[in-house]
Amino acid sequence: MLFILVLIMGYNSFFKEVEVPEPAPVTVTIPESYGTTGLQQVEPQVVVVQVPSYGNSNEVVDVDKVWRDAYDKASQDIKDSLYTEAIRIKKYSDTLVDNDDIYIKGDVTTRGSMLDFKVDYKIKERGLTYVPETVIQYPKLSLGVGAELGVPTVIGDRFTLKGNLRFMNQKGSEVSLGYDTNKNVWLGYTHRFKIIK
Repeated sequence: MLFILVLIMGYNSFFKEVEVPEPAPVTVTIPESYGTTGLQQVEPQVVVVQVPSYGNSNEVVDVDKVWRDAYDKASQDIKDSLYTEAIRIKKYSDTLVDNDDIYIKGDVTTRGSMLDFKVDYKIKERGLTYVPETVIQYPKLSLGVGAELGVPTVIGDRFTLKGNLRFMNQKGSEVSLGYDTNKNVWLGYTHRFKIIK
């Protein structure tokens, strides 16, 4: 009867597959983030003045002071709307990219050519779903209690029963202490090697 019990325990310990539940998927929310290049000057700092728009004294436009001074000193034949338009300061603001992941807004100042620019961005909030990896690891120290039955190979010899205490560390190494019915003390050491993952 004890022999059958040892066989059942051995089968359950070594051959029966341990059911490890599959981990549930985890969703992590990555919050949105913001940033900007700040105002980047392409040319030296421009001194801006306001002047009446050519042909319309009710409208005031921003112009470059250096270019305006050159205009004031120029002959009358070039003081027309084309020159005023050429030195008009214009600002543009537009959405450059807007999709599921990122939003980029751009601001540009021009005077015939680009004077400065600024780009603001927003990386949108999104969810990241992954399945955690299951890692099975021995405890730092385990205690095992076991029994072994020695079956005689010679008729007339008696059965031997041995009790065991086993201590196993996290790496799978094991030290054992045993005592049997023949009054033998057993000391043992086992190092485990992975054969099948």
